Amino acid sequence: MIPAAIFQWTQVQPEKTAVDYNDESWSYRQFNDAIAKARGHFHAKGLTGPGIAIVAINHYRDWWVASLALRSLGLTTVVRLR
Repeated sequence: MIPAAIFQWTQVQPEKTAVDYNDESWSYRQFNDAIAKARGHFHAKGLTGPGIAIVAINHYRDWWVASLALRSLGLTTVVRLR
């Protein structure tokens, strides 16, 4: 699972670049922290799988965070980029 792989890289090389988008870079630590925060938010809202979540996002990096957080909760994601 992709979230598990990101967590593993966070343990091995936390400051290595994981995401580089629009001249802004996130390390694996920052990416993992954002996914964990989003996962906690979605979990608190009762979003757990199995099921499908539809997410409208304005920013590609935010889409990755939301999608991976929801997938880690067992949901399939359908994304609508604005």
